[in-house]
Amino acid sequence: MEYSSITDSDASKSISADISMDISSIDEVISDIENSEQTSAIEVVLHYSEQLDLQLDASYAIAAYTDGSIIYSKNALTRCYPASLTKLLTVSTAIRYIKNDYIFKVGDELDYILEGSSVAGLEKGDKIDFLTLVDALLVPSGNDAAYVMAVGIGRLYSENPNMPVNEALSVFLTLMNQTADDLGCTDSNFANPDGYHNASHHTTAADILKIAIHTNSLDIVKNSINKSKARGVYSNKDVTWINTNLLLKQEDSHYYQYATGMKTGATPEAGKCLAAIAYKNGKEVITIILDASSDEARYKDALTVFNATL
Repeated sequence: MEYSSITDSDASKSISADISMDISSIDEVISDIENSEQTSAIEVVLHYSEQLDLQLDASYAIAAYTDGSIIYSKNALTRCYPASLTKLLTVSTAIRYIKNDYIFKVGDELDYILEGSSVAGLEKGDKIDFLTLVDALLVPSGNDAAYVMAVGIGRLYSENPNMPVNEALSVFLTLMNQTADDLGCTDSNFANPDGYHNASHHTTAADILKIAIHTNSLDIVKNSINKSKARGVYSNKDVTWINTNLLLKQEDSHYYQYATGMKTGATPEAGKCLAAIAYKNGKEVITIILDASSDEARYKDALTVFNATL
């Protein structure tokens, strides 16, 4: 069985999942998160280097070496929407609180997936280990995987395997925004784990760059984002997920031999988005493209940066 993303949450209908809850019921959990020793020093510091003179299509863009040296910037501090680039933070948050062999059980969190979402094909009752779930999240850009991961981590952190879905999501979103703060993000708010459009779910290109640099430092993620396809074996299923990042597909015209991965995203409000990373001759560059006008434009923008730097 083969799954590929039809869109990256490319739906015209903007719906916000209801994760409201009785705040008093988890005040203690939230306090624990805010004071947790788990929030280790992971801040990513950016600094400006010599700037490239490039003309990119995207409304918001930034490029840097993985040491944080910025070499291109366009409206990088202006608020915008991240679409499925959000999932880089989702997985970065989860990794802080889990072991690789943890088994997730898929349940009613799938009811939170909204119309037009890209999915990995997870079904209620499935049991899936964390590393396979990471592939389901990052390769086909599974919104279903995002909610399974978020609810599972929320319950695990709270030490309450029976915590209602909406409460577990609220716990995870607090962890998620704490991770963004720890990374040094200054103008972001994440309201869901998948990036489906929500007016209060916003970021900047500079903040996404910080998240991307950190995410790229995690071996679990690097082993997933560089795959053009991934095999998922779980719950007596054997599926193949196709990566939404065309820079990795040798048979595609957008293929770039030095590309090593990252993430796509798209909603009508966010436009076409891309976090792309490439390595050549000892240099590694990350490019963040937000609100490009088309699929072609987002890949052209990334290649323009790579061809100017590598």
